[in-house]
Amino acid sequence: MNKKQVSENLSLIAKLLVVSGENHFKSKAFENASRMILQIPDFDELIKNKNLNKIKGIGKSIEKEIYDLVENDISTLLNELMASLPEGVIDILSLKGLGAKKVKILYEKLGISSVGELEYACNENRLMLLKGFGKKTQENILKSIKKFKERKMLMHLSEAEIIVKNILSVLQQSSFTDKIAVTGDYRRKVEIINRIEFVISLNNFDMFVEKFGKATELKTEYGFLRYIDTDIYNRRVRFFITNNVDFNKILFITTGSEKFLRNFNEIQEIRKEKEFFSRNNLNFIIPEAREDKIINVNPTEIIQFNDLQGVFHIHTTYSDGADTLENIVRYLVKRGFKYAGISDHSQSAFYANGLKEDDIKRQHEEIDILNEKYKPFKIFKGIESDILKNGSLDYSDKILEKFDFVIASVHSSFNLSEKDMTDRIIKAIENPYTTILGHPTGRLILFRDAYKLAIHEVLDSLKRYNKFVEINSHPYRLDLSWQNCMKASEKGIKFFITPDAHNLDGFDYLKYGICVARKALLKKTEIINTYDIIDVEKEIKNAWNS
Repeated sequence: MNKKQVSENLSLIAKLLVVSGENHFKSKAFENASRMILQIPDFDELIKNKNLNKIKGIGKSIEKEIYDLVENDISTLLNELMASLPEGVIDILSLKGLGAKKVKILYEKLGISSVGELEYACNENRLMLLKGFGKKTQENILKSIKKFKERKMLMHLSEAEIIVKNILSVLQQSSFTDKIAVTGDYRRKVEIINRIEFVISLNNFDMFVEKFGKATELKTEYGFLRYIDTDIYNRRVRFFITNNVDFNKILFITTGSEKFLRNFNEIQEIRKEKEFFSRNNLNFIIPEAREDKIINVNPTEIIQFNDLQGVFHIHTTYSDGADTLENIVRYLVKRGFKYAGISDHSQSAFYANGLKEDDIKRQHEEIDILNEKYKPFKIFKGIESDILKNGSLDYSDKILEKFDFVIASVHSSFNLSEKDMTDRIIKAIENPYTTILGHPTGRLILFRDAYKLAIHEVLDSLKRYNKFVEINSHPYRLDLSWQNCMKASEKGIKFFITPDAHNLDGFDYLKYGICVARKALLKKTEIINTYDIIDVEKEIKNAWNS
């Protein structure tokens, strides 16, 4: 279990302690420890050497639970708390707008121990009888429950990836499988996965059915497809069952969306997908792009997974990152990257320990030292500057000019009108020091909708002022969406694919941003951080001089 997962589990322990009526100071200690360990740069080293007790605020009892979590993926206390409370309480704690204290009141006063019971109570107006629960609270809880139910069986791309790898690993080693391939939404790298699908060729059908359930048939325009639906890891999984001869045909049919498949009058035998496209006078269409109309581009021009030469949008221990600047540089050098753009949070981001002027000076001095030490690797001095409600960036020009690049991002006041939000962002784009517009629509997939925004006007402004736009690779963001990436590409806007990394594991998110770019059929030449160091420097300087 990594540091972030340990932190999340400590936070859950703190909440369950509250619901269980335990001592307030005990729950507070666990909550503080949850936040504290995210700020420890050498967490893994301390765990390895059993030196957690050196951290102020981590006493013996919390230390024991942390070691349990790291070594066993569960802690004794967490086990006890989960066993002492109904299972549904944890689901209730995950609802937006319901803190542990309110969940405790619901549990003690109304006996509510599941999301279903809570929904019923809200519909019966029973919450309004409780102190601290008004009509508005009840309405907000119902909205949260609706979203909870919608996303219960849905998966982010990153979550689906773990399940896909586990299932493939097991079945590829089984005695009854000839061939297996992932298909459907996951093969197209859709941002929200409703169901994980596989095409499977079997040498022992009965053995497979015995393990996974009875096969049924699905009538499509292309004939009958046999499939088995099952739940694995509490997620929907479908296996399309075929033979070796029809394997690639079924893989093709189950990969493309309905809109995409309508582009073909007839789908007969497919030995290889490349041959099928060639027969139809088309270049090979990558699976990610099989969503809608056919766009016939050379697949070798589309960005590949090893094309990025550098990484921008990185948070360090100077703000809310979990790793030191030098640890990050050492890691990126080891992975073969040639440059990095450091962009910690700015001073308005008090919730993320945003950088004050003295912090910026210290960080820049360290970057100068590390640039000498790790030559020819190049560290660019950047900042993720908050776009204030009025569209200003939250530093003076005197400070902004000290950076090599500025990512301008919205982190507050999400509920503005479309006009006000659009004007706000365009004003930030007009700022001469803005280089990149960060996570432009503000969405958190399955958790928060994009804010109201006239995206065409924002894209026009980016083009007018020669600024870049971010494809934020965090699987909860994937912002810009692939649809909006296409719109930006049509206008001639260029992109940075970034991980928004807050720890070393976060750099693995880059693959999801590349998936977005590939769905939008973006060329390598449209992605600035595929360029070499000299050309990247030219591009970001041009954005400031435009």
